[in-house]
Amino acid sequence: MHNIENICYATTNIDKSFILQHTDGKTHTTVLSCSIPLLSKLARRIGKSFTRKIIIALENLAYATRILLRLPRDKVDVYVILHLWDYETPFLNLILRIFRPTVIMWFGGSLRWYEQSSKWKYYIFVSVYRLSLRLASLTLISLYPEQEYYLFKVLKLPKDKVVSQPINPAIIVDNKLFHKLDRDISAKKVGFNREETNIVMISRMESPQRVVSCRDYEKDPFTALEVFRYLAQKKPEVKLHIFGRGPGKEEFQKRVNQYDLQDKVKIYGWKERELLPEYYSAADLTFYPHPFITINDGTANFESLLCETPVIYFKRYPWVKTEQPGGFAIDRDPELGAQQILSRLNPTYLQKKREETAFIPRDFTIKAFGEHMTKILKHLLSSKGNKKTI
Repeated sequence: MHNIENICYATTNIDKSFILQHTDGKTHTTVLSCSIPLLSKLARRIGKSFTRKIIIALENLAYATRILLRLPRDKVDVYVILHLWDYETPFLNLILRIFRPTVIMWFGGSLRWYEQSSKWKYYIFVSVYRLSLRLASLTLISLYPEQEYYLFKVLKLPKDKVVSQPINPAIIVDNKLFHKLDRDISAKKVGFNREETNIVMISRMESPQRVVSCRDYEKDPFTALEVFRYLAQKKPEVKLHIFGRGPGKEEFQKRVNQYDLQDKVKIYGWKERELLPEYYSAADLTFYPHPFITINDGTANFESLLCETPVIYFKRYPWVKTEQPGGFAIDRDPELGAQQILSRLNPTYLQKKREETAFIPRDFTIKAFGEHMTKILKHLLSSKGNKKTI
């Protein structure tokens, strides 16, 4: 894109700003760190506490100040905000909108969380989100019933300000890295026994308390382990390979030991992203223990689909269909979920699902998303009488 500089919000695990030059040689992305190195190190050491919240607030203030100082000189046509989820983002849009048109890619999950956890915060942020979205030039979203409810019923956003898109910008995947590999060769490289049923699970490991309090949008490796426990009783030759880390990892390991699953469950912790295609390709299934409504969500889902490995995930609500393109959704009841997996562990079904995977992720690649965004931005600029070339 001509003359567009992406200013990316960087979390506290990035201590330095940097510039990424794109392959076309004409564009670049500037990543501005929101962290103050000494404070960030302190925040990581003290863990979750009120002091840590103060530190993060100071870092966000410093980040906002940096943005304000550079906004007048940034020669951009449109600011694209990915995404309106955390509480900082609607405020950021209110600032950016003063200088240029803004496009928001919105998910709406935080409103659901505030509605469940804190009514006073919910009403405050409904007001802020409503103002922020109305001031934006466009809101891009992959619409489904829950999103429509928050956008049009709660936030009362005019429908002409919303563009429904097939591409969820949170799950754009690199098809140059994630693609089909030979299953036998991959299995040999990563040490999978092809005579067994190998399930790869990708999951952040929050504490059990956090998972329970955020039931509708948090990954739940603990329920997934319960499901696997029943599955292993019915099919002893099944193995679970887990990639992820977090404050709940120690408790997860305790439960593995408690259920005597040490020889069937292997926890790898964190793995470099470049190594994951071998594991996806070697697996029979990928289990992404997040509650979804449709398959069109979850980065690990699409990474696995690009490697032509079917996926499993939880149903967010009981009415979600079990059969989904390229995989299936299971109930969160451990015995029922285990039975739903067991009934599908046959070569004919898995081959059918592998064939389905080839048609799903092509709209979720970096190239497809870039082409999609270029069309939207061209239309936005032309409709505002801006004849700059993008």
